[in-house]
Amino acid sequence: MSFLLKEIFINDKDRIFSDTAGDQNICSTLRLLENLNMFPKYWALDNEMNSYLFFEPKTVREESLDWPLIFFLEGKAYRVIFSDLICEELRFDNNYKPSASDKDLVQNKIVEALSVYGRYGTGNFNDKGQPEYAVKPIFKED
Repeated sequence: MSFLLKEIFINDKDRIFSDTAGDQNICSTLRLLENLNMFPKYWALDNEMNSYLFFEPKTVREESLDWPLIFFLEGKAYRVIFSDLICEELRFDNNYKPSASDKDLVQNKIVEALSVYGRYGTGNFNDKGQPEYAVKPIFKED
């Protein structure tokens, strides 16, 4: 199976909270987003691999153009940062880097998920059905 763009429902949120329960930082951020009614509406989901990706909305206005994403694969959560949405550069949050042996797989799966999720988490097409929001991320090495 591959990634599909899906709406996030209540039972999906329960799954996400369960999956990220071991990561206090991500889990508490997601709980805050839920309490503020800012939880993402869509995710790129691969049920077969229990893998998904979604934007982590910012709860405060920042000067930074960074856009964080949460990516979950094989029982592990990763925080990935878009340097900005225009240049399409991605980097792993320093606390969420994959091991050297997992790096290629994780990066490839993130690219695959983003190919469905699109630039804004609403897919690759505008409201007229024309391709407009596709993203081709480039991982930046630290």
